[in-house]
Amino acid sequence: MKKIFLSLIALLSFSLAVAQTAQETTIGYEGLTIPAYTITMSQEKSMVQDAVVQRLKEAGVKTDKMNGYIVVKNQTFTDIHSQPVDFFVKVSEQGRKSNKTTEVVCFAKSPNLTISQADLNLNVKHFIETFYNYVQRYDAQKKMNAEEKNLQKAQKTQEKAVAAVASIDKDIASQQEKIAKKEAEIEKLQLKIEALRNEIAEIQGKIEKSQGKKSQAEEKVNRANEAVQSSESEVERYRQQVTPSAPSAQ
Repeated sequence: MKKIFLSLIALLSFSLAVAQTAQETTIGYEGLTIPAYTITMSQEKSMVQDAVVQRLKEAGVKTDKMNGYIVVKNQTFTDIHSQPVDFFVKVSEQGRKSNKTTEVVCFAKSPNLTISQADLNLNVKHFIETFYNYVQRYDAQKKMNAEEKNLQKAQKTQEKAVAAVASIDKDIASQQEKIAKKEAEIEKLQLKIEALRNEIAEIQGKIEKSQGKKSQAEEKVNRANEAVQSSESEVERYRQQVTPSAPSAQ
């Protein structure tokens, strides 16, 4: 965001900048020596070339490439003249790798030699000087667009991360809900098991109590049987006592 803000400030600053002064030179073209104007820029060659093509496109003219030049051939280019002209722009690198600059050279000529070369030269000089500021704005706009794209990518990445976190949170919440349900079911089962244990203990108590009563009854029966046997023995003994003995034979 800070970079975009700085690019916007740069863009506004360039829009208010004063045009640079072009240097006059001459170009040999098709056997003719033609006055031309040159200006030096700090931007890379490829970026300046893109700016040239865009500037001419905005002017409503078609361009070709010829002998290293970007050419407007026999068209009405109102920045240069109200009549058809031939307009040439060449962009080249200057200096070493550590200190490279980009040089722009422009010139124009009348296809039918019906336009004053002095008028053409004056308009070419004005075009290239104002083109300097156009390049500054174009460069700043491209950088700002790149930063906006980076910001959009960062925002999308952030949105995806937020969505992923939300999805994870949702899954965690769902798992926690399932765990809570399972824990509730486990608690119910534990209560049921405890109730069953209590019921079993109660039944075992009743069984033990019943077994105690059974033992007491069996003991009474045994005692009664013993008393009966004792009584029977006593009866038998009495019988023997009261039964007379049989006489012995003579």
